[in-house]
Amino acid sequence: SEWREMEDYEGLRPWLMERLAPLCEAEPETLADYVLSLLKNDASREQRREELSRELQDFLEAHTEGFVSDLLEAMDDPSRVQVA
Repeated sequence: SEWREMEDYEGLRPWLMERLAPLCEAEPETLADYVLSLLKNDASREQRREELSRELQDFLEAHTEGFVSDLLEAMDDPSRVQVA
């Protein structure tokens, strides 16, 4: 899809900040930037899932898998990316 091929996932920033804020103690903006930097790597869905899970585990702990699944779905279907 066009979304997945976009080099720039900046459109996810507000969604990321909203989703990350209640999940961890880190500053949501900083963590959103970090997640966006991880998405810039060209990787398959499974590679991306593994990398995101590994890199975010320290921040999100028990919330990691659910967050990564939601993020991958959001990347597949931008209509799901809605900020309250």
